[in-house]
Amino acid sequence: MKHEGFDVGEWWNNEPDMVKVCSTECKDKLWKMVQEGTWMMHKPKAMFPEANQ
Repeated sequence: MKHEGFDVGEWWNNEPDMVKVCSTECKDKLWKMVQEGTWMMHKPKAMFPEANQ
């Protein structure tokens, strides 16, 4: 399945088109979290509404 967006799967050695983000802004935010080692603790409000209350 092909999705629009930016492919970032290579950051985790995934196959092309396995991990996508929707925008340059999201890609930049995720890259910063990857560099800081905090990406696994991130809980986006859209996916985890109960964690953001």
